[in-house]
Amino acid sequence: MKCGVNKDIDCAKRFGVFSFCIYLRMKRTILFTVVSLFLYFPLLSQDSFTEAEKEFILSGEKESPMRLYLITHTEDSILLRKESADIKVDKEDEVLQYFIRRLYKTVTDPKSMGVGIAAPQVGLSRRIIWVQRFDKEGFPFEVYLNPKIVQYTSLRQEGMEGCLSIPDLRDTVNRGYAILIEYDKLDGSHHYEMVEDFTAVIFQHEIDHLDGIVFTDHLSEEMENAEKGRVLASERATASKTPRADERWQQRASYKMEVDMDVKTDRLNGIQNLAYTNNSPDTLNSVFYHLYFNAFQPGSMMDVRSRSIPDPDGRVRDRIFHLDEDEIGYQKIKSLKYRGEAIEFEMQGTILEVALPSPILPGETVKLDMEFEAQVPLQIRRTGRDNREGIEYSMSQWYPKLCEYDYEGWHANPYIAREFYGVWGDFDVTINIDKKYTVAASGYLQNPNKIGHGYEDEGVEVPKIEGDKLSWRFIAPNVHDFLWAADPDYRHTKHQVPDGPMLHFFFQVDSTRNNWKKLPEDASKAFQILNKTFGKYPYKQYSVIQGGDGGMEYPMATLITGARSYGSLLGVTVHEAIHSWFQMVLGSNESLYPWMDEGFTSFASSYVLDKINEKNSLNPYAGSYFGYQSLVMADAVEPMSIHSDHYSLNRSYSVSAYSRGAIALNQLSYIMGEEKFYPAMLRYYNTWKFKHPNATDFKRVMEKESGLELDWFFEYWINSTHNIDYEISDVVAFKKGSKVSLQRLGKMPMPLDILITYSDGSQELVYIPMVMMRGGKGAEAWYGDVERSIKEDWPWTNKEYSFTLDKSPKEIESIVIDPSFRVADIDRKNNYFPSNSRKRGGMFGSNKKREEIRD
Repeated sequence: MKCGVNKDIDCAKRFGVFSFCIYLRMKRTILFTVVSLFLYFPLLSQDSFTEAEKEFILSGEKESPMRLYLITHTEDSILLRKESADIKVDKEDEVLQYFIRRLYKTVTDPKSMGVGIAAPQVGLSRRIIWVQRFDKEGFPFEVYLNPKIVQYTSLRQEGMEGCLSIPDLRDTVNRGYAILIEYDKLDGSHHYEMVEDFTAVIFQHEIDHLDGIVFTDHLSEEMENAEKGRVLASERATASKTPRADERWQQRASYKMEVDMDVKTDRLNGIQNLAYTNNSPDTLNSVFYHLYFNAFQPGSMMDVRSRSIPDPDGRVRDRIFHLDEDEIGYQKIKSLKYRGEAIEFEMQGTILEVALPSPILPGETVKLDMEFEAQVPLQIRRTGRDNREGIEYSMSQWYPKLCEYDYEGWHANPYIAREFYGVWGDFDVTINIDKKYTVAASGYLQNPNKIGHGYEDEGVEVPKIEGDKLSWRFIAPNVHDFLWAADPDYRHTKHQVPDGPMLHFFFQVDSTRNNWKKLPEDASKAFQILNKTFGKYPYKQYSVIQGGDGGMEYPMATLITGARSYGSLLGVTVHEAIHSWFQMVLGSNESLYPWMDEGFTSFASSYVLDKINEKNSLNPYAGSYFGYQSLVMADAVEPMSIHSDHYSLNRSYSVSAYSRGAIALNQLSYIMGEEKFYPAMLRYYNTWKFKHPNATDFKRVMEKESGLELDWFFEYWINSTHNIDYEISDVVAFKKGSKVSLQRLGKMPMPLDILITYSDGSQELVYIPMVMMRGGKGAEAWYGDVERSIKEDWPWTNKEYSFTLDKSPKEIESIVIDPSFRVADIDRKNNYFPSNSRKRGGMFGSNKKREEIRD
C-alpha cells in the first residue's frame, strides 16, 4: 500500500479501517490501531499554521539546528529554548510540521492528554520525542498505550543514551522535582543537565531503528478510571509474562545525594533523595536498603562467618572482631520520609527494613528522602580508610543502597563479604571534602574547571577556591552503584582510547610510578580488544584508582592496589575493567550467579592479556583448568548453583566462580565451535545489556547462535559436581583397519574431538557428537586443513563407544582425545594412545591460521 503526500487520501483512510478491523479481530491493544490509522495523518493536514503556531515552530533560517528543546509552559506563555545543536532539519518537512502542531496543541489545549512520537526520517537522522502533560494539581497524565509503548518509553533502560523515559517524568511540578537530561554538543562533549519545575519536556536524540507515529488526544475510558499518575497494572503484567529481553522489566532508582566528609574524624553526613520507580507488575508494601558499613563491627554476620569458615580470607580473618570504636564502620539513618511524610524503619545488621504506610503500585514512582551519617571503617575488605598502601579513602558501599527487586522478588541479602546486586539508575552525587584531596569517582565530574586536580580542560586556569573544602559534583547515568576514593597525594593522568572512553588514572607517586606510566597504553589496547570481541563499552569514561585491598570492580571505575610488578598491575587492571561488561552493563545477580561475572571476566581477561602480550597461546585458560583440577583432587567441588555466600570453603567459591566459570565458556567454544562462540558472546551482550540476565537467558543465546541443544551442559557443569574423564581403552586390528574403543569414566558426557596421527605424517580428525545435542559443530580453524570425519552420535547412557579407521594399528603413530585442551578432563593421562605419546600442541596445523580466522 502506497499513499502520496497530497493524493489518495482515501487510501490512508481505508488502511486505517482495515487495521481497526484487525484490532477487533485479534483483541490487541490500541497501539496497532493508532499507529495504522494515523500513519499518514501528518500528510492530510495541509492547512496553514496560525500565527501562534508559527511563532512556536522555529525561529531563524529555513534549516534550523534541532537537537534538544525544553518547553516550559505557563498559563500565558510558552518558552522554547535551544540547548544544543548539531544536526540540521528542514523546518518545512511536512512530518516535522505535523509534530510541532501536535506538540503545540498538547501544551495549550487542557483537554489534550499528551503525545509520544517515534519519528520517522526527519532531516539527516531518526529521532524520538517524548512529551508529558500535568493536570492542574500537578499530576502527570500517562502516555502509555500498551506494553509496546512501555518499551519505547524505557529506552534509557535499554542502554540507548539520551532517550528519556516517561517514568522519569512522573514527579510533580508542585514538589519541585527534577529530571536528568543528557546530550552531545557539536564538539563531541557529553553533557548532563538537571531540569526543574517543568510541565512539558521534549527530548530528542538519534535513534537508528524506530519508525511510526503514536499519539492520542484524550484520556481513554480505561485510563480515566485508573488512579492519577499510575500505569495500568494489567498492561505491565502483560509485558512481564514473557522472558524476552525486550520485555524484561527493570526497577529504576534515581539518586541525588550530597555528603559532607570530615577527614579528621573519618565520618560523613549525607542527604539522599531517591526517586524509585516500580516497573514490576507487583504491588510493593516494603522496601529494603543495604547498609554495608555495618558489617565492619565485632559480632556482625561477616565477622562471625570469617572466624568460623575453615579457610578465612587472609584480609579479614578476625580483624573485624578486634576493631576499636573509632575503627568500626557504621551507617545510621537519622530520618526517612516516604511521599514527604516521616515513616518508621528498622535496622537488622546490614539491612534496613522499611514497611510502607501505603503501597507502591505497579508503574508508580515515589520519593524516599533520607538523612544519614556514617563512619568509615578501617580498611579490611574492599571499602574503608587507610589501606596498606596509604590511600586514605576507598569509598565503596558507602551509602544506604536500595536493594534490588526483580522477577524473583526482593534480594535483601546480608553483607557477608561476597558479591553485589543493584538497581539500575542515575546518580547525582555531590561530595564536600577538604580541598587538598583529589577525588576519583564513578561518573562524570560536572565542575572540572572549578575543581582542577587534573580534571580541568587543557589551558584552563583554575580559580583559587576560598574556604577549606571543595564541592565535587558527579553524575553517573544508568549504573547500579557509585564509587569514590580520595587522597591528598593522588596523581591524576588521562589517556584517550581510540573510538572509546577517556581513561583516568589515580595513583601515588612512589617506586612503582614507571609501571603506572606504562599502564595507560596497554589499558587502551584492552578496551579496543574488548569493544571488538565482547561488545561496545557504553560509557565515555573509566577510572583506574589505586585503593582498596586488591582489585574490585565498580561502575565506570575500579579500586586496585598499586604496589605491584607491571605484569600484575596490568593483569588486575584488565580483569577489573572487564567487569564493566559482564557485571556493570549486563548486571547479572552476581550473588546467585557469580560464575556469570567472575568466570566470564576471567575468561575474557586471559583472552585479552594473551593478545596484548602477543603470546598466541594454545590455551590461555590453562591456569583455570589447573585450579579446577586441584579442587577435584581435594574433593572440595561444590555445585556452581550455590549462592555465593553459602559455599563451604572460600576456595570452593573462588574456583567455582572464577576458574570453573572461565572453563564453562572455553568448553562452550569447544562444543559450539569458535566460529559461532564469539558471535554468540557479542549477541549475548547486545541482547541483554542493562537487563540483569540469568543463566537461562545466557544458555538460550548460545543455543540460538549454535543451533544446538545445551541444557545438558548447564545441568552437568553448573548444577552438579560431576566431572569429565574419558580414556582410550583399546586399539585393535579390525578387518583391514583398526577399531578404537573409548570409555567414559566420569559422569559428565561431552562431544569428542579425536586426532589420529599416522606414521606417514598424515592426520585425521574424528568428531563424535552426542545424541542430546541434537546436532554438532562444524569444522574449526583449530585443526587447520586436517581431514575431518563425523561419527555416529554417542548416547549418554552408554559408557562405552567404538569407531573404526581404515588403517591398521601398526600405521597409527598416536591417538589423542581433545588435542585442543578445551575439555576439562580430570585425568588426561588416559587420553593418549599409546600412553607414552603425549604431546603438547603444535600437532594439528597452524595456530596462527586459527587466530586469523577467529579475528
